[in-house]
Amino acid sequence: MRRILATCTVLLAVWPGVAAGQARSPARRPASSTNDRLGLSCARILSMNPAEWVAYFQKNGPSPAAGGAGGIGRATAAYGRCYDARTDRLAVALARARKGPPLAARRNFSDFESALRDFTEKVAATDDEPSRAEKFAYAALYEKQFRYAFYQSYAAPAKKAAAPPSAPPSAPKPPTQNAAPASGPSEPQAQENVDPLTAAKNHFGALLGAFPDDQMHELHAAFGKVLQRRPPGIATELAVYRYANFLLAPASEALPPAPLFQAARAVFDLPPRRVQLFG
Repeated sequence: MRRILATCTVLLAVWPGVAAGQARSPARRPASSTNDRLGLSCARILSMNPAEWVAYFQKNGPSPAAGGAGGIGRATAAYGRCYDARTDRLAVALARARKGPPLAARRNFSDFESALRDFTEKVAATDDEPSRAEKFAYAALYEKQFRYAFYQSYAAPAKKAAAPPSAPPSAPKPPTQNAAPASGPSEPQAQENVDPLTAAKNHFGALLGAFPDDQMHELHAAFGKVLQRRPPGIATELAVYRYANFLLAPASEALPPAPLFQAARAVFDLPPRRVQLFG
């Protein structure tokens, strides 16, 4: 018995890292997650906007899984994994350079993300339209922009703020239930003389007013928490309203995915810090 114990002790001394090395081996990524990239690198996939990638996936992906709502789900999931990996690399690079957001800012942003997801889940619970799966597959990607923009704002060099105008416009009033008729033009078709944030708020009020009272109050309260926790800045406020309008819009409004992401990119691509999203 003593000889056996001595032999085991020697083996452990000679090969101390065998068991530990096996425990540290990373879990193998499911083959489907790599296959869904269709042989393309993440950099190549992210050079397309999500709508372009989905169209490419449906054309070149494994048939018949590439078509229909299931194909859209797989395509957007593959795009999302690449997008998250890019954001993670940016976060790590900022941390190593000691330029990343401080702990308090990260906690505040985490609270914002939680509120945004809670609002999204509440909207999803009220949506029974046939196209809901496609809409919320794109919404999952749309939401990822906020995290990337958060870190990118610390990576981009700050620029001098432009001098304020001599007569700044007054702040827009909060939207009400009757701010705009539900059958009126959508926010992307708003009149040119209305600033984008006011148009987005009015459109939000019109969309929210179409819900039954109990759902309207629940969604309004959830969205209020999103606004309370959002990162500061008019650009972010506009992006949040546009995200909400995308979720709340009925299928009849037919907001196309490609212009949606182009608009979102323009929202963040503002001074003093440039943030490029989806492309």
